[in-house]
Amino acid sequence: MVRKSSVLRECHSERSEESAFPPNSKKQIPGLRASRSARNDSSSRRTELSLWLDFEGGLRVGWDSRHEEANCKLQISNCRLGRRRADAERIGNPLSEVWYRYMELGLLLCFILLVMAALAGYAGELPPGPHWIADVGQASVKVYRVQIEPFTDTSGVYDWGACVMKDGDLYRMWWVRQSPPSNKTLPYETTGDDGKPVTVRYNSECGDRVYYAESKDGYTWHLSGKGDEVAINKYGPDSPTPIMVLKPSDSRWEKAHLGDPSVVKVGDTFYMYYETCSAFRLRKNEKGEVSAGTEFHNQVFLATSKDGRHWKKWPKDDDPQPIVKAPESNLQPGKQSYGFGQPTACYKNGRFILHYVDSCTWFPDVLVRLESSDPTFRDARPTIEGLVNRIASDKPVPAGAVSKYAQTDICWLGDSFYLVRPVYGTDRIAILRSKSGVFYSDDISNDPLSARRQIALHDPRGVEFRNRLYPRFLRTPHGEVVGDETHFSVFYGSGDGGGPGWGPRTWDIYRADIAFIRPLEEDHKRQ
Repeated sequence: MVRKSSVLRECHSERSEESAFPPNSKKQIPGLRASRSARNDSSSRRTELSLWLDFEGGLRVGWDSRHEEANCKLQISNCRLGRRRADAERIGNPLSEVWYRYMELGLLLCFILLVMAALAGYAGELPPGPHWIADVGQASVKVYRVQIEPFTDTSGVYDWGACVMKDGDLYRMWWVRQSPPSNKTLPYETTGDDGKPVTVRYNSECGDRVYYAESKDGYTWHLSGKGDEVAINKYGPDSPTPIMVLKPSDSRWEKAHLGDPSVVKVGDTFYMYYETCSAFRLRKNEKGEVSAGTEFHNQVFLATSKDGRHWKKWPKDDDPQPIVKAPESNLQPGKQSYGFGQPTACYKNGRFILHYVDSCTWFPDVLVRLESSDPTFRDARPTIEGLVNRIASDKPVPAGAVSKYAQTDICWLGDSFYLVRPVYGTDRIAILRSKSGVFYSDDISNDPLSARRQIALHDPRGVEFRNRLYPRFLRTPHGEVVGDETHFSVFYGSGDGGGPGWGPRTWDIYRADIAFIRPLEEDHKRQ
């Protein structure tokens, strides 16, 4: 996958909530109250979950689990039913005892059918949102789950990096989705650690792709599908599945994965800036056999479109060229870093503004800013005084660096630039504001946990889904934030960040509407 790994931190909490569905959900059943609780025990590394349905008349049917032993048990709790069965056992009435036993089994069957029906309905149609509301002190937050897909311990499709544009009355989304599995492979020629030529093969069909969807309100989306179920020319906001609109050309500079789209519209032309990798690290198995490992050497590319669906790569589809090139030295053994990527673009005052992640020339990652009247950024140079190196490092900060850390989006609103990024390994994002476009607080920061204005975004699936990934502002065609100085909408991926859990297969797309109590303070230059 074309993404930057981050340090994950364990988060343990205790939670209990009254309903698995929001209060205005049509899935509620009269006379039935659902309750769910979760407890994460950090000392024993055990997660305990329970789900109970309380019927009118005192009957309680429930599910209880202990994940440490992977045991699950269904229970029935009802005082009158329990007493009557106990009485039957005490007086030795076999018919009554059998009757009560079958009654319990029948209730268990009813419970299972109710849960299956609820889950089936929930998977097919999301209940009305928001799905989580909170007042986090400095802001109020509404979280909407705009996508829901099942996953198992071994399967699932990931989604991330949603760029959402409000274009008139239509909402457009371009995002990264894993393509369907395939066994198709292509050769990759490189040089081994011993300096000798090596040819390995890589999977060319299963990887990151750019998908496209439309919505009439920005909340109702159809994001699940392989991307080929609906013809591109017949696609619309009522189509049941999205469409795949861009994939790698498997040429010199594009291999296996393509993603992280950032789209602006100027006049009648859409400009998509995206990243893709061009090289693979080599790995050996126990037998010493060499194969293609993780990808690296990402670079920034450009594609254009007249309708947001049909795209033409620059300068041509079968041989696209990077508009922002990573240094050739990054291909040498012993270096081989992520490269240049994760572009975020906007258009202001007649100029294209591009930010991209540079992981080649400084650590931690920095975002470098370019400006040009030319969308290809030919001969573009950094035009502003960027960050200075206030933290000990053996390398100077690259020219034009305006902030640190990956997975960042930067848009403009009025006279200021706004930045949003995840706080790695937590359920929080950070939002910053700067008039100059340089986020000076990063000069004295070496950890995204230190960022100001952090907002918690709860995942309704549970506390174990604790990572917020690649947040992006809802934007206008020019990349201006839709909202005002206190109101923002952010689309992001949510799920388990990896490690011992389920990993990327849990990543779904969410929307958060955030209302701050007061405008964000400006991120001033430090003396």
